[in-house]
Formats: sequence, C-alpha cells, structure tokens
Amino acid sequence: MRTVPYKQVVEEAFELAGIPSTEVNEAEAAGLTTHVNRRMRKGWEFFPWPETMETEERFFRDAWSSSIGYAAGDEVRYVVDGEVRYFEALLSMSDIAVLPGTNESAWGPVGDDFERYVEWEQTGLPPLGTVYDVFAGNPRTRRYVVGVGYETTARGVELPPGMVLGPSVWVRYQRRAPRVSASTYDVLRSYAVDDLVYQPEDGHAYRCVLAAPPGNSPEVAPERWEQVGFPHVLAHYCAVGAYVDHLRPEGQEEKAVMGEGAAAAILAEEIEKAEGQSNQGRRMHVQGRAAAHC
Repeated sequence: MRTVPYKQVVEEAFELAGIPSTEVNEAEAAGLTTHVNRRMRKGWEFFPWPETMETEERFFRDAWSSSIGYAAGDEVRYVVDGEVRYFEALLSMSDIAVLPGTNESAWGPVGDDFERYVEWEQTGLPPLGTVYDVFAGNPRTRRYVVGVGYETTARGVELPPGMVLGPSVWVRYQRRAPRVSASTYDVLRSYAVDDLVYQPEDGHAYRCVLAAPPGNSPEVAPERWEQVGFPHVLAHYCAVGAYVDHLRPEGQEEKAVMGEGAAAAILAEEIEKAEGQSNQGRRMHVQGRAAAHC
C-alpha cells in the first residue's frame, strides 16, 4: 500500500486552519489526531480500496499447538498424511501434549455437526475487517471460482450447515483501518502490544508489536515496533476532514459545511480513480453461490 508519513497529514490540516505546525502544542495535536482517526475509518470503510483488500485462505479452526493446554471439547486442525483434518479433544490435556491422529482416546475426528466458521481474529493472521466474498477455491489461480454463501455474526464468518466444502475457504476482505497517534515516545515508559507512539524524527506513527521496556524506542528496537503507514489514497481527505471537524467546536459552521463538501469531493475523486484502475485488471468469473447440500 502506498503510504505517506502521518506528519504530512497533520501539517496539511493545521495549515488549512492557519496554525503553523511549529506552534502546535500537544493537546492540539492529540485533538486533531482524534479527528484524523475518525476520518480514517470513515474513508477506509466507505469503499473497498484495492490497496486495502486481501484474499486469503482461511481455516475453520486454529492449528494444534504443543504450547496450548486443551480441554475436552476443544477443536483443532492438524495435517495427517498430507491432508488437513479437524479433531475434537476427548479429554483434558492441560499438562500434556498429545498429537491429534496419534491417540484415539485423546483426539477424535469432528462429527457431522461440526460448525464451519472463520473467526474474526485467528492466531498469527491479520484480523478480518469487512468481508466482501467467500470462495470455495483460490480466485487468484482459478479463472472460474464458486462463491460460497455466508453470513457474518459476532463469532465471525459463518458457513451454512450441510454445505459440501473442503478444509478451508478463501475470504476476500478489507483489512481493518489503522490508527495513528500524536503521543511522542517516552523513554521512561514501558509499552504494551498495540500501544501507539509518534516519532517526530521521521514523522511516522508506530504500533508496538512486542512488549517494549523503557528505552526500547522504534529506532533502538525496531523489531518491537511496526510503522503505521498512512494510506496515500486517504491522506488529503483525512487532512481536510480533520480540519472540518476542528472548525465545528469553534462555531464556524458555514466554513465547516463548505469544507465537508470539499472533503466529499476529494473522496469521490479517489474512488473514481480506483474504479478506473480496477476495470483495467483481469476479470474474475464467479459461478454462483454454492448451495447447502441436502
């Protein structure tokens, strides 16, 4: 995904407000960032931007792990003789590691009532955002693919019972919108996973991906941090939108209305560009939704 430093968005928004970026205090920066994050999510979810979309194979359960203690009834997937299979724990294995498929008293194959669903968050994989399609096969390698009927629930992407499927499906989804922060890194503080900081040296926001003790800044310990790239396609829209949101508490409603129109026009222009680029690509033929097996 093409990105720009968050600093670029901040400077544009404050320039529109007539405030030199060198004179912005921490409270003003934090307030603007709240507006930016709101606009980011709104713009991100407004349209399936090609650069935000993924099509990935997803399984119905996490893979078995020797580091996890399983309770009776837990379900896992495991590869046996080169084939992905699903197993149910028949007893508690909180203090021992028993491989599925090797001990019939510990693990049994799932029954006919096995529920096929893809959780919103799966171990080691990006969390799902908005789901657009589910396929029985890989649409990237097959010109003709079968679309699978589904519904989204609090649990995840649910497949109808009785449907004849393999051990996995391919999900076309939009990644979740990133978030940024104006809070600069504090060398005396410890950071937990998903904490956000801002590095004025390079103008980027960073997300903690591995607990960082004091002194482990993004520059010193890059393995503990992930740079949050601000999507290029939404940078101008978010700057103008954040400026508009900054105007409203000031009572400048007339300017805010005009600015809102400008922000909407920017978004519409970017959508037109994206649609034009998408129409130039390879067409994918979906044969129709697979029906439940009767």
